[in-house]
Amino acid sequence: MFEVKSGHLVRAAMGASIASALVVFSLYIVTSALGVVEIFDFLVFEMGLGFILLLIGTAVFLGWIRRAEDRARLSTLERMVLDAIAARMTPCVMDVWEQQVKAIRQVTRSTDGANVTFAMRTTGRNPYLPVPVLPTQTTFVIGVVELMHPDRNEPIRAKVWCESGRLSSIEYMEGSLSACGRPCWSRHGGEGMLS
Repeated sequence: MFEVKSGHLVRAAMGASIASALVVFSLYIVTSALGVVEIFDFLVFEMGLGFILLLIGTAVFLGWIRRAEDRARLSTLERMVLDAIAARMTPCVMDVWEQQVKAIRQVTRSTDGANVTFAMRTTGRNPYLPVPVLPTQTTFVIGVVELMHPDRNEPIRAKVWCESGRLSSIEYMEGSLSACGRPCWSRHGGEGMLS
């Protein structure tokens, strides 16, 4: 179930209100510059432009909620692994990586906890452009991390895989503990692109 935080609701409502105010202000500036202020008065008072802008704001707000629902929830461990990879990236690749992580819409965890796969939306920050891809277009390991999770006594080792230039999975390595606390298996091969 989707949980809406009050802070997000306030930001979305403020954004819609600001956008509506900017449209009204722009319309006023344009009609004033053209010397036809009567058109502005007609649109605002006679045609109910405020109501129309309220409808636009509502559509923007509902679109924001839909995008928020589309975002997958990563576990604390998954977030730690992906953040550890991002911290070692070169600046030019980090922006692409962050867009891909934000575009994750589905997380599938294997029953033994050894593998976590990701599915992404097709569009990124700009809804008219696809999510950018990493320079290497093959299947490869972008990095191997070893980290301590607050709930674990021993380090967790994980490989992060990419396919066709996109983040595809996290694989917890053999001898490490998965998110479920069971032994994990690993596959071999690939090279990373970290600094």
